[in-house]
Amino acid sequence: MSGEGRMERWGALDDEAIAEARALLGVPLRRDRMQWVEVATRDAVRQFADGVGDDNPLWRDPRYAEGTRWGGLLALPSFLYAVDATIVAPKLPGVQWIYAGTHWRWLDALRVGDRFEPTPVGARVDPLHPRKLGRHDRRVDGV
Repeated sequence: MSGEGRMERWGALDDEAIAEARALLGVPLRRDRMQWVEVATRDAVRQFADGVGDDNPLWRDPRYAEGTRWGGLLALPSFLYAVDATIVAPKLPGVQWIYAGTHWRWLDALRVGDRFEPTPVGARVDPLHPRKLGRHDRRVDGV
């Protein structure tokens, strides 16, 4: 599409824009500005816990954590929100980003020292038709 045609559609959530967004389903999405934490360091976990007001010794006290079944410091399950912004709005210039939620599947606890390399992939686009707001679409992405 030409630059002029794209400007005419700036902020438009029409069938063409939705088709362009759907063309990205299953495609890994660029995240060069959306990942914040690559390693769950003790300091990063403590600061995140401070920010959400969680004083659980499993994320703070090494001696306590070593005596548990986990054998060491863990990161809060919600720490994954410090790893990646989880917000995606590809190919929809001028359309407000909408955070529609995330779905996590846990295979193990998050441990201090774990490294993260998220690979978000577009999973689906669901049309929404609120009465007062007109047409909107919600994108739910998997990591």
